[in-house]
Amino acid sequence: MKITLPIIIEEPGTLLLYNSLESAVYHLEAYDVNDTLYKGWDAEGRLLDISTNNNKVVIATNGDEPANAVELELILREHLEDVGLETHDIPSGDLAELVNKAKFFMYIPKSRWQIVKEFFYDFGGLLKGK
Repeated sequence: MKITLPIIIEEPGTLLLYNSLESAVYHLEAYDVNDTLYKGWDAEGRLLDISTNNNKVVIATNGDEPANAVELELILREHLEDVGLETHDIPSGDLAELVNKAKFFMYIPKSRWQIVKEFFYDFGGLLKGK
């Protein structure tokens, strides 16, 4: 089954949001995956199987049905309360509304392209004396 983006990863103390599978695989550390530090869902609440193969992170869906949507909703609501949102500011609708609201209060790691682009932009500025 296809993973519905974004990917939400729970790491001790924070929630991470990835806008691509590539970005999630790139940023998660294999040794942390082996220590089972991460738990993840797709945007529809499908629990993700996060594992390693030859010391590389692999992420796949753990079934076709979003059987863990209620769990993800509870985690997102708790996260929004933890960052200071009042109860009336937290969407009471469906999971998609919660994910959309939570995007503004979650850490979104940069993609490889963003990192490379910023490096060359900064490096170019150094060459030009900026």
